[in-house]
Amino acid sequence: MTSHLEFCRLNTATTSGSLIVNIPTNVTALLVDDKNSAVQTLTVGGPVSLPTFHVTVGQDASGNSIDADLDGNPGVSIPTLLQGSNETMFSSLVIGLGFSNATLTDPDTISGQLTVTPTGKVFGGSPLNLTGNLSIATSPPTVAFTSTRLAGNVPCSQVVPMFP
Repeated sequence: MTSHLEFCRLNTATTSGSLIVNIPTNVTALLVDDKNSAVQTLTVGGPVSLPTFHVTVGQDASGNSIDADLDGNPGVSIPTLLQGSNETMFSSLVIGLGFSNATLTDPDTISGQLTVTPTGKVFGGSPLNLTGNLSIATSPPTVAFTSTRLAGNVPCSQVVPMFP
């Protein structure tokens, strides 16, 4: 059985608001992963074993930059608002997703706990040329998730408006 992960929207900010990051759609389109797992016999109310996903964009396996969005800059270009000033960061994103306590709540819905481990690198930027490693602490470390199967192969353009 193949499980498919695709990010349709990814925005984040520090609690103080000093950094606001809105990942553009041309970058979220690159945040995909497919995992194979054994077929399971499922019952409503019973457990579901979900694979762990690992998405990397903008860097190779050694951590070197790759111009993944093909804009001529290292990594992927991510517009940010840093201390109230616009900055485009040339970064990589490495996002791990782990699922625990997943339950089939109805024939089309799985609920449980999700752990997100986001990291990456900043290879430079404009107008500032900031560099360094990204390490993002999520709080709380796990969050509740609900995943609902939609009919057919639904593109992000139809999913995003469902979640304002």
